[in-house]
Amino acid sequence: MVPKMIAGMIYYEAERLTVGKLYNSEKEKSGKGYFIEEDKRKFLRPRLIGPRSKTLTLASKTLADMFNPLDYIGENIKDIRVELETKVSKKLNEIKTKYGIGESPIGDVSWYINAPLIWDGEILDVNHRDMPIDTAKVITNMIIGSPAVCAMRIFNDKNMAEKLGELFVSLFNKPESIAAVDLFYERRSERTYYKNVLAYLVDGNIQAVLDEYAHSLGVKGEDLIEQISEGMNLRTSTLDIDTYESFVGKQKKSGLRAHFAVGYYNAKGDNDNIQRTENIRAAFNSPFRPFVLATTSIGQEGLDFHLNCRKIVHWNLPSNPIDLEQREGRINRFKCLAIRQNIAKKYGDIKFKQDIWEEMFDEASKQEKGENSDLVPYWSLANINEETIKIERIVPMYPMSKDQVKYNRLIKVLSLYRLTLGQPRQEELLNSLGSNFDNEDNIDDLFINLSPFKHSNENNKSFV
Repeated sequence: MVPKMIAGMIYYEAERLTVGKLYNSEKEKSGKGYFIEEDKRKFLRPRLIGPRSKTLTLASKTLADMFNPLDYIGENIKDIRVELETKVSKKLNEIKTKYGIGESPIGDVSWYINAPLIWDGEILDVNHRDMPIDTAKVITNMIIGSPAVCAMRIFNDKNMAEKLGELFVSLFNKPESIAAVDLFYERRSERTYYKNVLAYLVDGNIQAVLDEYAHSLGVKGEDLIEQISEGMNLRTSTLDIDTYESFVGKQKKSGLRAHFAVGYYNAKGDNDNIQRTENIRAAFNSPFRPFVLATTSIGQEGLDFHLNCRKIVHWNLPSNPIDLEQREGRINRFKCLAIRQNIAKKYGDIKFKQDIWEEMFDEASKQEKGENSDLVPYWSLANINEETIKIERIVPMYPMSKDQVKYNRLIKVLSLYRLTLGQPRQEELLNSLGSNFDNEDNIDDLFINLSPFKHSNENNKSFV
């Protein structure tokens, strides 16, 4: 019940502050709580339809080539926009001169698509209706933030770029996304929503998000687009809950949706549930929803949740440090989020040639590995200080709970845990060490280190 409850309540709060907020303000509803008319979500109908969606799915090579993110690292997005808009305006002026086109506040919005198609050589003749006065601005946002254009820089393949664009169209047609964009820009317009989406993607630096995601997945081509698709296509689940009215039989049970946060737990062993479990794992490892994963002990061993997570909340504390290590090991993995954040923070200003993430890790390896093992810098860092971004352990201390005493014991025993590797009856050994070992300053002397690297260094030492 706990994962369902956590996921449902977090989603409840997220939707109350987004979809519910818009609904209540526009329908002048208040004080009626979360479970109101069925049209609450339906009033945010899909908006990226027809030509409007093309701004996100047009895989234009010309637009992709007009912007190389490596040339603008560290620059202000406003300055980047101004420079690119100037380039776009010059190219649009060539079209205006050639075809005798003017500008108008109510110009033909198809120019947002037709102009790039002309530059790509896919349109040879055009209509003679005026361009909208913001054509250069919209196309500039397409250059920086259109998913299809960003994907062209990753895949250099129109079909795969269009597929990625379609995934984002689906994502931004969801009520949750529509509400978030409307609230972020403090305006609501079905006709201009696609422009707000483009601005949202630019402000969120979607190119950097996709580049990091592609590097984290470690695959290319069709496999990459397939994994991205799997991570973005998680369907929303609905949990049946009781309200007072349903409990006394006045109405049927209400549904509590779960998408921003989801539960990961043992379900019926049919193919659909098994597939959904895999989809949840892929989606949580993506930079997109869900942002919170609530799991039972089935998520404790053998699963990776580290690609976009560095915080773990212990709903309750395990009885031994082995389980604690297993839990936290899910997000303490190879090139986990905390590692990537530190690498970007320390080496994000080097001179790049082509592949940002590969080059940052190569530089980190040169600077930090030294005599350390191959775990540095991919799994751990050589130099850790107060400014280092770390994996966060969050342990709620409930009133009247024994968790405070249990936590202190766990942390003490955790420092001894690795001494017991390979030993039988580990729990008894830990108890004995914990009760008799007072001098923790010399605890390293007792560690069993089986790494070939350590023994190689010891064998090469000269003794007098």
